[in-house]
Amino acid sequence: MLAAAMLMPAMLLTTACSNSDDEIINTENPTNTKGYALPVTINVTRQGDDATTRATFDGSKLSFSTGDKLFVSGSYGDDYSFAGILDYVSDGTFSGTIMTQTEWTGTTEELLSADDGTDATLLPAGYGEYGYLSIADEGTYEAYLSENINKAFATSKATAVEQFSDEYADSYSNGFVLTPSNAIVSFTISGLAPNTAVAVLFKDNYDTSATPVNVTTDATGVATFASAMHNYNNFNDYSLTVDGNAITLPAGKEVEAGKIYNISRNVYPVALSAVTADYLGSVVTTDGNVYATVDDATAASKTAAAVIAYVSSTGHGLAIALADESSKASAMTLISKINSNNIHTPAVSGQTWKLPKEDEWKQMFSANGGNNSSYSGLNTAITNAGGSALQESIYWVDPNSAALMTLSGGNASFYGGTVMSYYFVRVGFAF
Repeated sequence: MLAAAMLMPAMLLTTACSNSDDEIINTENPTNTKGYALPVTINVTRQGDDATTRATFDGSKLSFSTGDKLFVSGSYGDDYSFAGILDYVSDGTFSGTIMTQTEWTGTTEELLSADDGTDATLLPAGYGEYGYLSIADEGTYEAYLSENINKAFATSKATAVEQFSDEYADSYSNGFVLTPSNAIVSFTISGLAPNTAVAVLFKDNYDTSATPVNVTTDATGVATFASAMHNYNNFNDYSLTVDGNAITLPAGKEVEAGKIYNISRNVYPVALSAVTADYLGSVVTTDGNVYATVDDATAASKTAAAVIAYVSSTGHGLAIALADESSKASAMTLISKINSNNIHTPAVSGQTWKLPKEDEWKQMFSANGGNNSSYSGLNTAITNAGGSALQESIYWVDPNSAALMTLSGGNASFYGGTVMSYYFVRVGFAF
């Protein structure tokens, strides 16, 4: 008991001294939590500094501008961590203050050239509005950069390139040379309701935190938006939904940093009256709607009848039947069928089947390959949709005047023949 009594004051004394020591350290020897200010001026360029790393829009190359900033961080040995945000001055020069963990007495070049590494990232003017890039512990030597790929979303390609390219350098040598770390993906989605806000979600399939963003379509029902993907990411690992519609992405395609991928897709089904040139090669069903392929129409319990082969800037166009008529026909037979409106089945709601004229054939050829005398591109569109290709043979153009079209070796020629002969027939309709 005496031993215990003698020990208790010692224990109490030890505890009291410990609390007292902590109070002395915290109040009389505070640590420098921000660091020591080091003014610096740094030269910065972009890799190549041309359109390969910064896209060109409307003839004007995107370049450094007022409001751009540069985040610099790194370390020199164990006691010289540093970080700071510099402001763009002019001609690729950034200037400002770096905070160092321990007071630095050497040159700026020595600090930034350290073997331990120095990083620099461009903070585009207005970057805070998007939330893709953010700085934690700003104003201290411990500041660090965070990236939220879910915030890499804009309604214009130019904005996406400016804000989400993530231009970065991991070494310093008389300045920084920035290189994009991301690819930019620009989407054009057609077939939506005009002037309407639609929910868009483009995300990595493993990301469970991404949320949709609303995009307003234009007067023609087209939604445009852009996002970013990390270098070497594969579209197979991503998904896109627009207004509840799953949009097909390029299969097995890896992206490369600094490049822009333009992807145009259509939402199906869509009314024939709403199609644009983006719907070339799609199929028209008998109820007047449009699907991507014959298989898609069949899966929707619809009957495919034609392939869209031409669409003008005003939305008018031409569709070609999925196959030739079952047998060759004479001029008299065709004239009779045309007059009785019985030239082809099945009927398409609101449309009238007919023989395409020479200028219409040429429009269809041009729209599918750019050459009004080559039918190869049109054949590819027809077969890709699930139809049967045009044959290397002679087709009727106008039985009344014996106008004919010969297809051979990928080329088409037009001439007059005889009404007494039998030739192939492929009909279409204008919409």
